[in-house]
Amino acid sequence: MLSKRRIATAVLFSLLLSTTYASAESLLGIIGDSDSGSLISIGSGDAGSSGTINVGLGGGGGNVLDVGIGSNGSGGSLIGADVDVGGSGALANVGANVGSGIDADVSVGGSRGLVDVNANVGSLVNAGVNVGGPGGLIGVDIGIGGRFNRATIQKKKKEEKKLGKKKNRV
Repeated sequence: MLSKRRIATAVLFSLLLSTTYASAESLLGIIGDSDSGSLISIGSGDAGSSGTINVGLGGGGGNVLDVGIGSNGSGGSLIGADVDVGGSGALANVGANVGSGIDADVSVGGSRGLVDVNANVGSLVNAGVNVGGPGGLIGVDIGIGGRFNRATIQKKKKEEKKLGKKKNRV
């Protein structure tokens, strides 16, 4: 019959081995790299999609921070944010979304003007403000019940930019 001390030693040894194995990709399944499936995933470049909270730091194309929380079931996040410096036509760009219906995009400097702000709530309410852009000194757009062209163009640019980042990661 095994003594209690030997059983306790065997249990502690097996826990030690399982912790060492788990730490190769994650810390007890709580924090890990971008594709570890951990609760919180942290990686370089774009945020991963395997964790509940995904964080990407740095990477190419001016990416500074990319965060995704939850999953919308089609590879995207329920809540997302992206911060870029330089890169595609702006000195700094910040984008955020909640689901696929609410999004905001802020650009400072570059080809879109000194400041360019766009916000959309589904197709119900859309607003845009541009200072010093190609359309004039100050531009204000408000749409109720449909998207206006500038917001659609900005959203397409944002999607193209994200696709470009993913191509660069290969």
